[in-house]
Amino acid sequence: MTKQRTHIAEAIVLRRSDFQEADRRLTLLTPERGRLNVVAKGVRRPASRMAGHLELFTLARLFVVRRRSLDLVVQAETVQTFPQLRTDLNRLPYAYQAVEAAHILVEEEVEAYGEFVLLVQALGALATTAALPLVLVAYKLQLLASLGYQAQLQECARCGDPLSAGANRVRPDIGGAVCSRCGGVTGLPVTVRAIKCLRWLAREPLQTVDRLQVDTATTAQIELTADAFVRYVAEQDLKSSPFLERMRALKTQS
Repeated sequence: MTKQRTHIAEAIVLRRSDFQEADRRLTLLTPERGRLNVVAKGVRRPASRMAGHLELFTLARLFVVRRRSLDLVVQAETVQTFPQLRTDLNRLPYAYQAVEAAHILVEEEVEAYGEFVLLVQALGALATTAALPLVLVAYKLQLLASLGYQAQLQECARCGDPLSAGANRVRPDIGGAVCSRCGGVTGLPVTVRAIKCLRWLAREPLQTVDRLQVDTATTAQIELTADAFVRYVAEQDLKSSPFLERMRALKTQS
């Protein structure tokens, strides 16, 4: 009989779904194994002791048994919760976007120490900051850079010339911003102010990005830019985007 292999892992819960009669299937982000799908047996039963440790966005320490199919969580202990992300409807959609970006960009069974730490920092910042869009943009840019997809924002990604005050555009397929000569009519128009903000957000610690003063139009540009890079690398849209837009509309109406 093959001996079961066990290990302890810190993990962030990215997704949850009901599985069989009383179990729950979880998608986790772990530093050692990247994205990981597991099963937590019996957690939907009222008497389960693990359920409260496996909430969405929770950072937990898990005791996991490796199996041929889905690994099995047999014990869980909360390390850090971000309750504001579940109870504050203004923060909730931003948290969904952060964990979804990790879910679609980080691969399974690969080391992801930097990506794991970055997501913990993002959830912590989103739980407290008033600058929610800036934190999310910074997180997306830094997550992409950590995975080897750093956007070229210092000079034209095609010809290498400095970006001027002209009609610059963002071209994820080329790897960054391009000047007016190289951009043509394709890509997203982007102002010099937006490019400077993107440069700053790409390197600033997530906990301090709220120091940046940005007008509404520039915020919209940098959000579209970050999403364009994520979409190009992931080859799919973020499914949580409509939810984020609906919640923003409700906030505007209230």
